[in-house]
Amino acid sequence: MLIGADLTPRLGAIKCPTLLLHPDGSPFIPVPVMAELHRLLGNAQLNVIDRARHGLPFSHASQCASLLRTFLDTNRSA
Repeated sequence: MLIGADLTPRLGAIKCPTLLLHPDGSPFIPVPVMAELHRLLGNAQLNVIDRARHGLPFSHASQCASLLRTFLDTNRSA
């Protein structure tokens, strides 16, 4: 159902801080696609994880948790 949906025009309406974690070697979504999403979101932080593919929470759990903790601490009042 979502495959044909294009919500790109609505991304600018998202004002809350957004953390984007993306692998550098995803077989599904290339880094430039995530970079474009980062550009379209007004208040986003993009972290591209080196030597990673799909399933970041499994392969890079500690790194993802650390990035999330820093993001939450930084955006506590947002």
